Amino acid sequence: MSTLAAFFYTVLFRTVRVLIAPRAGTNPTWWKQVAEADRLDPSPETIVNQFQASAAELAAGLHRDNYVGGVDVQARLGDSRDLPLEARTVGGVITSPPYCTRIDYGVATRPELAILGAGERDLKELRDQMVGTPTMTGKRGTAEQWGATATAFLDGVAAHASKASAGYYTNYFRQYYAGMWDSLAELHRVMKEGAPAVLVVQDNYYKDLHNDTAKILGEMAIALGFDRAERHDFPVIRNRASMNPRTRQYRNKASAVESILVLR
Repeated sequence: MSTLAAFFYTVLFRTVRVLIAPRAGTNPTWWKQVAEADRLDPSPETIVNQFQASAAELAAGLHRDNYVGGVDVQARLGDSRDLPLEARTVGGVITSPPYCTRIDYGVATRPELAILGAGERDLKELRDQMVGTPTMTGKRGTAEQWGATATAFLDGVAAHASKASAGYYTNYFRQYYAGMWDSLAELHRVMKEGAPAVLVVQDNYYKDLHNDTAKILGEMAIALGFDRAERHDFPVIRNRASMNPRTRQYRNKASAVESILVLR
């Protein structure tokens, strides 16, 4: 795809997001299919005007810094748990894995997927394949090899008195960390000796239990053979948990911490 085509696809994504905003629910990451009677019917003029406005907005952003790029870039699609790369060939990694917050990234991008022609079967297949998916795939992993922090957290979730803690929620967290264990193992395999891997991760809570994702991933990395895991924290005051009034049942504060995790 040319850069011009990529730009106009992005404009189209933006246009559709703006036009369907009146049908967005209270959860900004969950798009429901509306009934036929509730479907929007914008006029061609409205669509064209919004498309032009979106194009102008994105173009202004692209040219704001007068950046002239001269770097060749290749974009490839792959699974972080099974990278199509030779061992010891990668000189650096910058990534932000899915947060362990049960966000369904497949459903969150349903508008864009629909524009690209993806149907319900495609969406389900994509959701089932993603690390961090809230759908159950049967992947459980071995918590004992992930480190003491992961083991203690999972034991706490399994023993929690709230509904479905020992079932769905324990399985969700195990599934997430099993996917991250496999992803970190692949990173260690493909990276050159001493090369840095920079991960942006965020912690969260299950009820009153702290899920210290950065610490867990750091312990995993050391167990997998990385020499060290450096952590730099940045508090996040406003997040999805802070907007949920039920959070106050379990703790007074709902702030989160985003961390830069540097593995070598």
